[in-house]
Amino acid sequence: MCTAVARPGLLCGFCTQCALETSYWTGFNHFVIWGSIVFYFLFMFVFYSEVFGYSYMGTATMLMATSTFWLTVLLAVVLLLFPVVLCKLYLRETAPTLADRVYTHYMHAYTQNLYRAQCL
Repeated sequence: MCTAVARPGLLCGFCTQCALETSYWTGFNHFVIWGSIVFYFLFMFVFYSEVFGYSYMGTATMLMATSTFWLTVLLAVVLLLFPVVLCKLYLRETAPTLADRVYTHYMHAYTQNLYRAQCL
């Protein structure tokens, strides 16, 4: 039962991390990242249904009906993504890439132009 709770949290966490790492989105990216989550949950419903006669029939339906399951999945995603996001923010501040420097320069110039337009 423990792995039935841990696996969806890990899968959602890793797929969300892949989504954070993706800088250019295509239809294929959406299909693979979000489709893998949807496929996993559909697989759980089919695998734990009466079709296969598995010994844990109905486990997925009962498990996904509880708020504890969804809160555990959400907590797993947050705990998996927290160090990744923290590391990215730290590296952006201490060792920015060329793209980060260009973006910062552009945003600084953009906010200055907005400030000047408001002062007029």
